[in-house]
Amino acid sequence: MPIPHLKPEQVAQVSGLVAQYITSQRARYAPRAISLSASQKAAIAGFFSPQLIDETHLLVLSGERVPNPDFYPMLRNLGFNNLPDQSNMAAITFQTKSCPTDHFQMASCFTN
Repeated sequence: MPIPHLKPEQVAQVSGLVAQYITSQRARYAPRAISLSASQKAAIAGFFSPQLIDETHLLVLSGERVPNPDFYPMLRNLGFNNLPDQSNMAAITFQTKSCPTDHFQMASCFTN
């Protein structure tokens, strides 16, 4: 499926909307996120710097899903037909805040 050709001002608009979405979702979930446990840190220590691991927080969503962005209908109108459904994601990372759904597994850190 070809990617729609956007004008520079559309690229800027979409980029801004994506940045706002990530910022707002991070603010929404960050207060409930917790630092990784010692065993979680040990499991990923060989893949990431200690500083990044220490800054990373986790929130396991139970009975709740991250909503799709409000701007998805606009993107569909621009011709994007393969947008990811956030509610079906095993985990979503908002900078250093990860929001896996229901039964968290460390493998979620390396997929999607």
